[in-house]
Amino acid sequence: MEHVIASNNPPQDKGQEQHPPFLLRVEHLDVDKRGAFRPAASVRFAAQLRTSGLLAAMPPEAVRDLLMLLTFITPNGVCAPQIDQLAEAMGVPVAKARHRFERLSDVRFQGQKLVVGSQRANGSESYSPLPWLAPVREDASPNRSNEAQPVLYAAPRQVVIDHSRATYARPRAEVEREIERQLGHSRPHNASDLKVGDTSQLENQPIRESESAPSESDEIIRLLIGVGLLREQAETLLERHDLLSIRRQLAWLPHRGAKNPAGFLMAAVKDNYEAPPSLRPPSAPSQESTDNNHLPSLDTDLEVKLELPESTD
Repeated sequence: MEHVIASNNPPQDKGQEQHPPFLLRVEHLDVDKRGAFRPAASVRFAAQLRTSGLLAAMPPEAVRDLLMLLTFITPNGVCAPQIDQLAEAMGVPVAKARHRFERLSDVRFQGQKLVVGSQRANGSESYSPLPWLAPVREDASPNRSNEAQPVLYAAPRQVVIDHSRATYARPRAEVEREIERQLGHSRPHNASDLKVGDTSQLENQPIRESESAPSESDEIIRLLIGVGLLREQAETLLERHDLLSIRRQLAWLPHRGAKNPAGFLMAAVKDNYEAPPSLRPPSAPSQESTDNNHLPSLDTDLEVKLELPESTD
């Protein structure tokens, strides 16, 4: 039994341009120079769905079923789901879904059906919207044209780094000299500039109390951060210990072989560690060990002479 939906709007003349209530639009994405593309379909609502009176005339259940049907559009613009797919999406048994879509296929609006059912070769039922309700239109404009586009290649990472360094970077020593010149003082000795075993430059450098003293503290903080300390840790270490001890331990640190340089350095400054063995001068043998070399061996046979008192008997 067919169900006719009445409309308050008169049907359009055949000479007038027909605007469908829905539009199944297929876009061409990722178009290459050969014209190949990736299709992507979408459903668009038109004002005709309201102005034609179709939306107001359809029962709520029919609107839901029609919208459910349109959600099964494929990327190529095909909308023909099987009844078992519709039933699963609607959360109802297949028999109930079949009954509802049979009713929807009987609905007519202005003399035209909305949905048509068909039997596939495997015996399954499928439903599709009619072209006047939801035509398929392809649109190749969202993406670039089919003309050949220049191919851009990304430069390797190292090439980018080398170019940036050559264009923008300045040598570190040059920058440091410029900063020293602007601040008006000479740069304190750096622990990394010392020769192996030579700690006199750091140990003998005087601690100045003049205006340049804060810059010296900043340099020590920079060195401490360089070995892994946080700025807060470096500032705390500088507040609690003198610069000479910190400079000495910084100079000795490369000879420690520490797995955790930051932690070792903090402990070395706090507990005033001695110089590493590789930097200690060779010690002379002690007098005690020298005298022991002249003691007789316990394995040597000693001649013992015993004198006994004479008997008075």
